[in-house]
Amino acid sequence: MIYLSFYHIEKLISTYTGVKSLEHDMCSQSCLAFMGPYSALDRCPICDTSRWNQARLQASNGRTRASYDHPDSACDMRYLHERTQQILAQLRATQTIPVIDDIAMGQDYLGVVLDRDIKPNDIVLMVSLDGAQLYESKQSDCWMYIWIIVNLSPDKCYRKIHPKNVDSFLFVGMHHLAAIQNEGLTIWDASHDAASVIFQPKRTANEATPY
Repeated sequence: MIYLSFYHIEKLISTYTGVKSLEHDMCSQSCLAFMGPYSALDRCPICDTSRWNQARLQASNGRTRASYDHPDSACDMRYLHERTQQILAQLRATQTIPVIDDIAMGQDYLGVVLDRDIKPNDIVLMVSLDGAQLYESKQSDCWMYIWIIVNLSPDKCYRKIHPKNVDSFLFVGMHHLAAIQNEGLTIWDASHDAASVIFQPKRTANEATPY
């Protein structure tokens, strides 16, 4: 049996479907995407962070393996174990936890730690899933989920960062849609056993023939 890596599976899917992934750089602080007028920049024009700052990428919460490649972020990943030991010591001394403000204080978590199912060097992940109804009294809704590395302290797990230039992120989708509208997208309609063209190119107001 041959086991394919994620990369090879992506390449195989691309070969059969013609669908390829597109990757675009963004500021590590989520200020903007390096698209459109920002595509040639090496630094974020808002926070002046380097586009190619590898140390910051390694320290980012989203790359588990890279978190151990940098001394500072590797130290951050020790938080859960160290905090757990503090809580267990407090429980042994006082039999109580006065304030519960961290997952490390939860009964379910402490139970598996005491059962040694979670070991000092294990990486603990938590998935958070939620849905949002886009319009009141409508059937449509949107679901999203995120993975959280619990080994990090709460101030590093949960970072509320709002994009400062939303248009730069929208540029990617708008550019793709404009290309489809310009070229047309042919699809096979199985219900009619025929090809159909969606986003048929149309004249814009500027291209319309004047009366």
